[in-house]
Amino acid sequence: MHKLLLVDDDEFSAEIVQHSLRKYDLSITYVNNGVIASKIVQKESFDLIISDVMMPEMDGFTFLEGSMKHIGETPVIILTALDKVNCLDQLNRVTVSSYMVKPITKLNLMTRIAKALSLQELNLLPT
Repeated sequence: MHKLLLVDDDEFSAEIVQHSLRKYDLSITYVNNGVIASKIVQKESFDLIISDVMMPEMDGFTFLEGSMKHIGETPVIILTALDKVNCLDQLNRVTVSSYMVKPITKLNLMTRIAKALSLQELNLLPT
């Protein structure tokens, strides 16, 4: 089972992502801000981090920048309502495996998760 950290202040969006992923062999830890996420990655390791950008208290890029020594080579997928042009500077400061502009589709998300975890997509079929 792969461990995944989901960081998103939009509970509706987070619930959609979690609902889409529940039927797969993934253990999901969900938090709603970067402050909590930064504390969690100091104590636990994850196989994949999915993070929103715009969040109160600490945005996704600040969380990732401040947590790089704990995250290491962990793949990161960014989910955001911002377009790439508005995020280029921040994207260059953190290691991001994939970047997705909301709204996202389940198939696109699962394809990117499979790629980030170096899995064949068939391994993400429901268990």
